[in-house]
Amino acid sequence: MVFTIGEEIGLVGAKRLDYSKIKAKLGFVLDSGGPPGEIIIKAPTQYSFKATIKGRAAHAGIAPEQGINAIMVASVAIGNMHIGRIDDETTANIGIISGGMATNIVPEQCIIDGESRSIKPDKAKAQIDHMVGEIKKAADRFQLKPRLRWLKNTIKSIYNQTRYRFALL
Repeated sequence: MVFTIGEEIGLVGAKRLDYSKIKAKLGFVLDSGGPPGEIIIKAPTQYSFKATIKGRAAHAGIAPEQGINAIMVASVAIGNMHIGRIDDETTANIGIISGGMATNIVPEQCIIDGESRSIKPDKAKAQIDHMVGEIKKAADRFQLKPRLRWLKNTIKSIYNQTRYRFALL
């Protein structure tokens, strides 16, 4: 029996699992929503990223025109992204945005964490490419270079997309 932790923040438990100690050829994952008795036999491919946008700090009350607001650059990028339910098989989200130090300073840095998921790996990849592309376009518009870091590898599905519902007798 194996229990893992921190799966929503990067498969923390599964990444540290010593697979050489597992002899089973099949396993059950008890991690899903839905009514009791439902079995899900497919998982999506997921891509996640962290993007850091570096602008230029300036005093917001004295010389705001000397700054480049990194939060504004991020908002332009996010505003142009297709996020939420993309289609029946694909979702996308920006889950964390952080930046700025004080209200009187033009924010020099903004960090965006996002992801895409799809039952079809090519759709997940196309969606993440779209999101990263919008970050790059917004950065180019303000003559900045964003730093991108991939947080997770793809999680490839090997099952078909069927949900089974069993009656509990």
